[in-house]
Amino acid sequence: MLQVVVFLTGCCFVATVHAACNTGPFDAKRSIIGPGKGEYYLARSTYEQNISCLYVVPPPEGTEFPAIYPFGYKEGNKWVQKNGTVNGEGPNIIDSDAGFGVTNTTLVYSDYKECDVGLFHGEKVGGPYVELWKHSDAKKGSEGLKCCQKYSQEGT
Repeated sequence: MLQVVVFLTGCCFVATVHAACNTGPFDAKRSIIGPGKGEYYLARSTYEQNISCLYVVPPPEGTEFPAIYPFGYKEGNKWVQKNGTVNGEGPNIIDSDAGFGVTNTTLVYSDYKECDVGLFHGEKVGGPYVELWKHSDAKKGSEGLKCCQKYSQEGT
């Protein structure tokens, strides 16, 4: 009997967490802008690369698309800063820069303020790869981050 109660409690908890997560459809342009300030950091990716600490500075609210945005990363002990061009088409974030080429990240989840999960792919990079982008204003343990962690784990 105790096993049934524990099982049902676990099922209710999973259903509650899942119910709190946005299910889409997702708007890439809204996701690109995010909360309107700060940066996004690549917190998790299944794409193997020789750089670390990848970040993007989203364009401000009211920006016309396609938009130019700064991004950077650490290569060894050296920080590299570059610019890319980004556009949103439905749930797809279309990005273009010299290093990665043209890429498409299809949103799997976004709360539009703390984090995004997407499937990243492109001609130069292959894919799709699962990526979790965390905003600099994200609160540890928040519902948004819990949803992002859930969706990023489901995609791998």
